[in-house]
Amino acid sequence: RYNRWYGEVKGEGVPKYLKKGWGESRWRRVARFRLGNEMRDARYWEVEEKKLCRVCGGGVESWEHVLEECRDREEGGCWWERMREILGQEGEGEWWMRGLEKERGVEEEKEGRRNVEEGRGRCETDEVECGVSGMRGGTGSRRA
Repeated sequence: RYNRWYGEVKGEGVPKYLKKGWGESRWRRVARFRLGNEMRDARYWEVEEKKLCRVCGGGVESWEHVLEECRDREEGGCWWERMREILGQEGEGEWWMRGLEKERGVEEEKEGRRNVEEGRGRCETDEVECGVSGMRGGTGSRRA
């Protein structure tokens, strides 16, 4: 129950992307992907429906699925090698990560609207009331 990919991309010492003059959001993005927080297949505690791909919804969100079946089908080559390039020490895959986040954002926004319309309580903005009593914006804070 750990990030099985990290051993493949971990290098010696401090990762070089942390030494770049990037803003915190870029560092955080690369760290989240490298540590396995951005692919849902590692969420062993979740039911299968919660592990579905946030881009296509067609399978469990894993590196293999995203790189071979969902997003980068046309790229060619081995998904394993592409994953290693994306997660590399230099942070060279940050542009790819940002693109995936944007694609997911569009899909998650659609899903959020659908859930709110159906009264399931998942909200994307503070202007929309959640279906959960006393909650606003999905932030977990109580209304005064």
